[in-house]
Amino acid sequence: MRFVPSCLVLFALAAAPVGATPAQPADPATVIEQIRTAALDPEAAVRVDGFRFRSGPATVYFEDGVLVPTRPVGDRPVEFVFVGEGRIVVEPPDDVEAGQLELFTGARQIDETFGAAVFVIALDSAVDAIRQLPRAEVGEHGARAAALLEGWRNGPERRFLDVESRLFIDAVGGPLGANYFCGFFEGVRLGSFLYVVDPMADEQVTMGQFVQPELTDRERRQLRKRLQRSQKQGKLIGLELTDVGMWDTWMSTHLHRADGEPGPGSSGVEPVHYRLDCSLDGKELELEATARLDLTVLVDGLNTVTLDMSSDLVPTEVRDADGHPLVFVRSRGELTAALPGPLESGSTTTIEVRYTGRPFERLSPGTYAQRSSLNWYPHAGSLDRATYDVTLRWPDTYDLVGSGRVVEGGTDDQGRTWQRRRLDIRSLGFSFEIGKYEIVSGRQGHVEVKVAVDRAAQELPGDLARDVLSSVQDSLDYFEEIFGPYPLDELVVVNAPRDHSQGLLGFLTLSTLAIQDWAEWGAILGFEDRRTVIAHEVAHQWWGNLVGWRSYRDQWISEATATYSALLYARNRLGFGPAELRSGPTKGWQSALLRPLPDGRPVESVGPVVLGTRLFSSVTMAAYYPIVYKKGAVVLDMLARLYSEPVFVEMLGRLVQAAADRSIATEDFLL
Repeated sequence: MRFVPSCLVLFALAAAPVGATPAQPADPATVIEQIRTAALDPEAAVRVDGFRFRSGPATVYFEDGVLVPTRPVGDRPVEFVFVGEGRIVVEPPDDVEAGQLELFTGARQIDETFGAAVFVIALDSAVDAIRQLPRAEVGEHGARAAALLEGWRNGPERRFLDVESRLFIDAVGGPLGANYFCGFFEGVRLGSFLYVVDPMADEQVTMGQFVQPELTDRERRQLRKRLQRSQKQGKLIGLELTDVGMWDTWMSTHLHRADGEPGPGSSGVEPVHYRLDCSLDGKELELEATARLDLTVLVDGLNTVTLDMSSDLVPTEVRDADGHPLVFVRSRGELTAALPGPLESGSTTTIEVRYTGRPFERLSPGTYAQRSSLNWYPHAGSLDRATYDVTLRWPDTYDLVGSGRVVEGGTDDQGRTWQRRRLDIRSLGFSFEIGKYEIVSGRQGHVEVKVAVDRAAQELPGDLARDVLSSVQDSLDYFEEIFGPYPLDELVVVNAPRDHSQGLLGFLTLSTLAIQDWAEWGAILGFEDRRTVIAHEVAHQWWGNLVGWRSYRDQWISEATATYSALLYARNRLGFGPAELRSGPTKGWQSALLRPLPDGRPVESVGPVVLGTRLFSSVTMAAYYPIVYKKGAVVLDMLARLYSEPVFVEMLGRLVQAAADRSIATEDFLL
């Protein structure tokens, strides 16, 4: 999980003016080189004695020490190393975040002494204030300061935080980079941890720690070999052994606006339309693609665009709408390009990215699976709901099933099969799978349902495709009755050899393991009834697709409501009673929530449903599913009993009508 920092509110030496215009070097390529190579500048070191500054809810105290800047990027340094005695105090914004601080640090607020730190400060007024401090001799601190900077530059935290991207945005005068702040502290009690403020994050303030696993020398050698083997296969590109670990988010919150109310950050753009042109070739289905993103500008003066882009994809060229090449920075999970000039809020722009990669895992001859359904192309924005026009080319020995409707196709001059697919309703993503499929079709009202099963390669029973088709049709019919019309005229379903299923708009991928008929062994092995697994993914057509979520804190609405929908389907369409529900979508919820962690506390205590993916942490990887999926659905079922199930289900149907094609927050859901 990537950190999401935020806007810097800094008070340092009273006289510094806030909001000074950042310097703008003429050559973005030179800026990139300066950011990556700037060494320490001992002659510019300053003494910090009784100095403090505030950044969001944090106050950093420099009791005594030396602050050594790196050489300037443009006309100002942006990274500083501190050696001495300091203290950071952070007050959490609410009980939820205080509880998270206690979970990870043992205290409900932060008051930590540190002996060294590295700071990234992209605020000119703060840097000018630091420059006014008395000069200091680095002396015996020089070697330690240099080692700290080298460790920071080479460590996983700087890469995962996309620090180079933020510094690049600031250096070329981008409005979203000017207030970036990051502090990497060596705490006396807590060890190394981070406090980050990023204007481009929805919740701009984040505090946390990167936790690496404890490995023996033998385990480390084995992990290094597996990593090297994966990279030869086009996976985990750029990942180093030190990058293996888990992010623990101790606290995350919004900054407050001038009126005192919390306000979100901005990614700068939101996508309107994706045009993807992709070719897959060879036994590994190597990808060569061009992505054109039509974007709406959200911020005045925007002169950079940042895209989320998997590290497994390799960008070869970035261009603007007129085909002019753009200078770009590639960090671990992002690509940031400098535009020819600033844009106005409300205007539109287009970015074209050409890239390569290997998005498919080759499991056996003729059997493939996407490594990640949505990471095969770059994404923009925070909500990322857009329409799609996608052209795909692939070897003619395979079948392809996926999102969107086929509008044209044929065979190209290289003998590959090709299709052009369109998705004209805004969606959170577009995906596809390739294999040798048995395809069966049927109709459910206005919807043509297609089920593709890779039966031969995965040794599945011959009647599976028909059984899955029947379950999809039945649950689709039920959910149209209670939630309203399914928004498309086609629904495509495919099995995939993964440990999870996924429901994108018009396209479901079902885990092969989950949809097999285990008969009496299912209950013994703890498998959920496959009909409710399918119903959960079908329900995502309404919850998650037609009605989206605004942030990670609201994603529980999609998952919990899809699980509750599957529970309704089991009760009211399949006729499940208490005994049958033991293999239903909320099976075992009590024991899952009460299962003790190593410190004795139950899984349920890790956090509430609104923490979403933050529930994955070094404390436990087993909290997200029981809390978000099961506890969330049980809470909805309790609300249904309060209102009566028919009334509550009618309320959900009205919410779908009111919020269709929108992304909602938890507050909207509960109103």
